[in-house]
Amino acid sequence: MEEFRSTEIIDKEIYDDARRNAERLLKSAESDCQKILDDVNSRIQKASEEKHALYSGRIESLKKDLDASLPLEKKRFLVSFEDESINNSINNYIENLSKEKKT
Repeated sequence: MEEFRSTEIIDKEIYDDARRNAERLLKSAESDCQKILDDVNSRIQKASEEKHALYSGRIESLKKDLDASLPLEKKRFLVSFEDESINNSINNYIENLSKEKKT
């Protein structure tokens, strides 16, 4: 009977030791998880700020390109309009000439 009781005590000690180890591991895991979660929020914030800066730079660059090309497009439109007007006037003048002046 004494052997049975000592076996029970050893089993209980083993069980208690295993439980303490498991609780310590769980606390450690929870602590690690919380650190990871805290790190994730800061990493998300950092990535968000980096992307915001990147796209803001791209937007500014596109605005500058658009503003730089606008005067050129305006000039092209004006030249195209003048060319078309002059060609139409010349063609109308030639069409309205008499046969004697055309030859």
